[in-house]
Amino acid sequence: MEKVDCRFQVEGGNVMGLFDKIFGQKENVSKTKKPKPSPQLENNPSNIENLIKKNADRKLIKTAKEIVARSVILVCLQDRCALEEKIIGGLYYSKQHRELQRTLIWEFLNEKEYMSFLTKEEKDFFLLKLGRLKTRNVIELRYQSEAVEPLLWSLGLLNQMSDYSNWVIDDFHPLLEIRDEKRESLIFKGSNLRSAFEKSSHTMARVLEKCKLRSEEEILLWNKIAMLWFWRAKVYKNPVFKQKKATELIIEIFGEEYREAINLIPATLDENADFFVNVPKMKRISKLDGFEIAMLNRIASWRFHAFEWLVGQEAWDEVELPT
Repeated sequence: MEKVDCRFQVEGGNVMGLFDKIFGQKENVSKTKKPKPSPQLENNPSNIENLIKKNADRKLIKTAKEIVARSVILVCLQDRCALEEKIIGGLYYSKQHRELQRTLIWEFLNEKEYMSFLTKEEKDFFLLKLGRLKTRNVIELRYQSEAVEPLLWSLGLLNQMSDYSNWVIDDFHPLLEIRDEKRESLIFKGSNLRSAFEKSSHTMARVLEKCKLRSEEEILLWNKIAMLWFWRAKVYKNPVFKQKKATELIIEIFGEEYREAINLIPATLDENADFFVNVPKMKRISKLDGFEIAMLNRIASWRFHAFEWLVGQEAWDEVELPT
């Protein structure tokens, strides 16, 4: 049988934007900003070998404090993105009202001592007045919400993570105690916004008291699982998956040490032994349409990004994923 290349390559072409249903427009995913790729891996015949070596050298680097800070920032980032819309949670908010809320989110991050954890891009966005950033760029920032679950799971604040079938839409404000006295998020309601903000009881210390950081071994295992989903999404149309089971390919390409990771991906236990997602019915990845594979790529990329950040020395905006 002819050997089929199963490295990190993804077919080109236009696909529907991931938030089309919200913003009613299409985008070319190939032109939008993704988690930062590694130039040396692009078109490199040894990219799989490099990825395996990189994964083998990993260990838990980030502290609970850094993980809590990153989680809070990402949740606040989603609040800031939401303020670009007039309708939030089914309610209308004037631009003046939303601008005040943008200011309060910035003050919250400053008062609670999260400023040193922000990337330059994040600082610029929190300070930027509403309507100044292109919708496409706001959408790209919104994608990062997929990275929150792995971080909260690593802190022991979540028992399990969502599957890869759809966006994570859970509200993590209460879990991180980002709320006012009425348990509302930073998107405060009512007229006295500043009073509500000043009564926010959130502190990093209180959140840290609830955390029980998972073991390095467990985090590294789930980093492998995230990497396999990322890999499978990238090579979704490769014809080799019609010839061999995904489980066989994983062992052949990545080695026996990935056996435990395979066993924790329920979809691969199917008789066809391929990755499946439920969109809205169970589908093999190779059968996904353009919109569905674009969504899976974003989900898998940002979840893998989160794990790579956890086990690497890079800053959040310096994490490099293979192409």
